Amino acid sequence: MKNVYIRGIYSTALTNIFLNAGFNVIFPSKLIRKRFYLESEKKDLVKEISIQDRWDKQGINLKFSLFNNPIENPKIILDSIPINQKSFPDLLVLNSQYPRNSIYVGTVIRSYKDKGYSIVDLASEKENEKSSNALISNEYWPDYGIVNRYYDKNFKGVFQVSQEDSGKKAPILQPHYSLSGNYLVILPKSKVKVLYSKKIQSTEVRTNLLEISKSFNLRDAGIIFRTASQFTSEENLLEELKTLKELRDFIDKEIIEAEDNRQIYQDTFSTDYLFPESIKIKMDEERRKICKTIQYHHSLKSIISQETQGFEMFLDFNEYLLENLKEEETVINSSINEFILDKFFQIDQVISIAHQKLLGKVEYLSPGTIIEIFKKPQFGLKVKRKFRAKGRYDGLDLPIEKDDYALVHFKQGEWSYKNEYYDKNNNFKGAYHNLNTPISIRPLEIHYFDLEIDVVEFEDGTKKVIDQELFEMLHKNQIISQKTYERVNLEVSNILNQ
Repeated sequence: MKNVYIRGIYSTALTNIFLNAGFNVIFPSKLIRKRFYLESEKKDLVKEISIQDRWDKQGINLKFSLFNNPIENPKIILDSIPINQKSFPDLLVLNSQYPRNSIYVGTVIRSYKDKGYSIVDLASEKENEKSSNALISNEYWPDYGIVNRYYDKNFKGVFQVSQEDSGKKAPILQPHYSLSGNYLVILPKSKVKVLYSKKIQSTEVRTNLLEISKSFNLRDAGIIFRTASQFTSEENLLEELKTLKELRDFIDKEIIEAEDNRQIYQDTFSTDYLFPESIKIKMDEERRKICKTIQYHHSLKSIISQETQGFEMFLDFNEYLLENLKEEETVINSSINEFILDKFFQIDQVISIAHQKLLGKVEYLSPGTIIEIFKKPQFGLKVKRKFRAKGRYDGLDLPIEKDDYALVHFKQGEWSYKNEYYDKNNNFKGAYHNLNTPISIRPLEIHYFDLEIDVVEFEDGTKKVIDQELFEMLHKNQIISQKTYERVNLEVSNILNQ
């Protein structure tokens, strides 16, 4: 696989990395063409690897096309690309269990008529029995999908993945299937016979493709001409159509013969690469080789949402200044840092703590109030977190009482931080050392990926490691690298010996 299609906030850095590794970056955006002096390609090229931002921008999603290119061991694909745990040891890898476009026979196990969706069991009874006690199944990946349609319980049907799973985030299903090739998509039992990619806008090209479709003999199916179809030959289109028709017949036969829930077909291997702060800094370095880049560019870009678009314009404008006022680069960079520090980091300012689970959603801890700011030897914040009288402290088996609070020191780039718990009379109750990927202190929030393992410290100073088995599972399943595994174990050892 050598053709890679790249979009998103990391595209300049990734384009540089993949070009240097000998890959073909195909259909680049206008900006990427300009930065790398690439031509606008109007030829027969297949997207073998597609890369785009993750839904939360904290990394990237990679999809590898298996159409006409089946690979038994996905690791072969991952090892072939220049972004991997060997070159980037802090990289976190989440392989999808239910890749996009995969087709399943599944059974509805729960329905919500008022909300209009159903939960579909995708695993066979044999698989469920085999993994019933396995942490990897019960704790890390779901065995079900969600379809936005109401079905009676125990309904058995055919479902296709429209959005792959990510950790504990279940796949989104659709109650029908389509088959994608490099140039065409077949829509079985479609009333609409011919559709076109939105990027095929030329009336002349559409008319030509429509003429070709008249020889397709689609019967009860429809067809979508993908973007690449306008650059290939009629012979290639007819050959792919034949392959897709044969594939449809095979899949329909497999569906009829399926006695249990199971996967029927897969044409994509999908994986998420999560970028801790240290990886984002490396992406900054790669981008800086091509164009002017402010400090923490990708970390700052990754917090952009609809609510913070004004901040994105601020970043873009300052990089515009860097590019056009090269002699003032030092002044501009220092001014940006001073502005961010003054705007977002002040004593008594409240800051959110984004405790992102590798296999689940972001869990926002009770926010902290900044009570101290450190600039040297590394940037850091001391915050005070107040608690309500509810629940118990993890690992300490102590109640959270009214007016309890925690003092926490977050340091940029550190692999852990310590919550010191106190009661209303300032008596020490215990502490909790959280192990995580390098901490990112950025506007609006503190962010890191939680690495499951933690150390609790009791009132008398004794310490205990908790959730070791969850951390070991991350290592066993190569979600974290060997180097990260060793680095975190060293951090645990240092905490225990403090």
